This record gives sequence, C-alpha cells and structure tokens, in this order.
Amino acid sequence: MSVIDLPLKYFRARTATANASEIDREGGMYGFGVISGASIITRGEALGHDLWVDADFLSDVTAAGNAKHTGLKARFTHPGLSSDGLGTYLGKVHNLRTEGDQVLGDLHFQESATKTPDGNLADYVMQLAEDAPEDFGISIVFDHDIAASELHTLENTQGGRFVSPDEDNKNNYPHARLQQLRAADVVDSPAANPDGLFHREQQIAQDAEGLFEFAFGL
Repeated sequence: MSVIDLPLKYFRARTATANASEIDREGGMYGFGVISGASIITRGEALGHDLWVDADFLSDVTAAGNAKHTGLKARFTHPGLSSDGLGTYLGKVHNLRTEGDQVLGDLHFQESATKTPDGNLADYVMQLAEDAPEDFGISIVFDHDIAASELHTLENTQGGRFVSPDEDNKNNYPHARLQQLRAADVVDSPAANPDGLFHREQQIAQDAEGLFEFAFGL
C-alpha cells in the first residue's frame, strides 16, 4: 500500500521543565543517550484536527507501543510531502505507560542519530530538552480507525446529535480511535501534547493548527 493510500494522522504534542535525571547523554539501551518520561500523547483535544483523545485512546497507544518489541520508531520531525524520514532517524521509544491523562515513554537514541546528514541530531534534541522542553514535543503517527470512531459516535448520538461521554469534551468532537501506531516523532508544535516534553498534568490548549497537519487519506 502506498503512503498516499494510508489514512494516517499526525497528533502533535508538547512538554515542560526537564529534570537532570530525565536526560542521560551517555545512557539508554544503546549507549547514546536517553530522554526518560517524555510525553507521547495527552488526553484532550487534538489541536487543529477536531478530534478528541480519550482514555481509551491513551490505553491503546500504550498497548500498541509496548507490543513493538524492538521499540517504537522515533524521527526528527515528520517526513514531508517531498521527502521520507531517511536521515532523520533518532532511535526507539520504549516502556510506554499511562500516567493520569498522559502516555509517557523513554526515547533511546541510537548511534546513527549522532551521524546524520544534518549532524548530531541526538545531541541537539537532548540539548533542546535541557534548554527549552516547553517549546517542542512528540507527535505520534498512526492509522486512524475511522469505522470504530464512527461507531462510537453513533452509539453516543442522542436526538440526532453526538454527545461525548467525556465531560471535558465541551465541543463534542468525535473520539479518535487507533488502528495502527507507526512512529513517535520529535516536532515543534504537537497537537496532542499541549504542554511540552515532560509535562505531567492535563491542560487543554485553546489554539488551533492548520489543516496541513493532517496526513494523507482523510
């Protein structure tokens, strides 16, 4: 199946205030650094997507990520329309866990991330995590289970109007449903991690992102 046929979505996200113990430049499974406790996705509105990330979605992301026994692929930004992710590979995310309204994981950098065509991306990301973790974050790449999302909407439609069972979903956005988890990429402005790389508390941001943040197939 070609990329253009895949109903992929990018849920971008942010994080806040790194502790020294969360970044180990010589540690990790591969010995080239690790960022522990990074926010992978946060419950709430996926900004710019008119979709709601609920507790079920968090649970599914955690299970899908941990089912990848070699780890969940991580790259430096999402591939673009005219390029793939070659040369931007960072490493693997391991040990996904749901804590409150977030899925957390540990980003382990591999040696190739220190020798990319654009230089040492591993060192750059770890330095950024130390300097300004609130200004970037992780965005998951996944296949959206449209049928499951539509079924959930139908099951919660009253008088011809969808009413979300999540009381925090004030705008009654349809609930996202996971079909397949593909990657967790480091990006500038993620939609489903509104508060940075290490933030531990839920905060639903109010700003929106452009529609171009959607992937193909919608």
